[in-house]
Formats: sequence, C-alpha cells, structure tokens
Amino acid sequence: MEFEAKLFGLISDGVKEARLPISEILDVKFKKGIFKRGAKIEVRTSSLAAMAGIPNEQGKLTLKLTRDDFERGRDAVLQLQRDMGTTAAQLPPTHTPVSVLFDESEEETKELKD
Repeated sequence: MEFEAKLFGLISDGVKEARLPISEILDVKFKKGIFKRGAKIEVRTSSLAAMAGIPNEQGKLTLKLTRDDFERGRDAVLQLQRDMGTTAAQLPPTHTPVSVLFDESEEETKELKD
C-alpha cells in the first residue's frame, strides 16, 4: 500500500510504501461516515510488529477516504474480507497444547501391569 502521512493534516512527509500480509491482518472495517463524507477504513493486525513503519493509533491503521473513493473503498474492504476468509480456510488447524490433552489430576491414572 502507498500512503501519505501528514502532520496536523497539513505538512506532508511524502508518499511511502508499506506491505502488510493478509495473514497479519486481524480484521478490516469500513466506516461509512455521513453522506459519504468522513468514510474510512480501519485495519487491525494480530501483532504490533506488523505495523512497524506504518502510522497507526493504538495498533489500528485508519485510512481516510475522499467522497469519490467511497464505493471503491467499500468494495475493497468486502474483497479483502472475502480473501481473509479464504486464507483462513486454507490454513492448517491450530495445534492443541499438550497441557490441554492431559489432565493434571492423577485420580484416574492406573499403573501398568507387567
């Protein structure tokens, strides 16, 4: 993604590029605003390390949209949510921790006989 960070909404730091893998994205939300004004996309990641080099607030990336980009932004979020669902379905199941497999009580434990 390419982005432009502005200090106080006025002073530009220039256009920068950052990559954020789908596997690192926890969720994506599209916020409509009022009459297509103030629309924004909010992205949260599963780790703060994924946000390194990207301007964020409390681990959340907020992309402000112009009125002209309203439909494209909404469609992009829907497509990304579909892609995230497909990616999650293709991942192998999570491993069950060994501590869950074995109960710590030894009441039912029986000694093996020779």
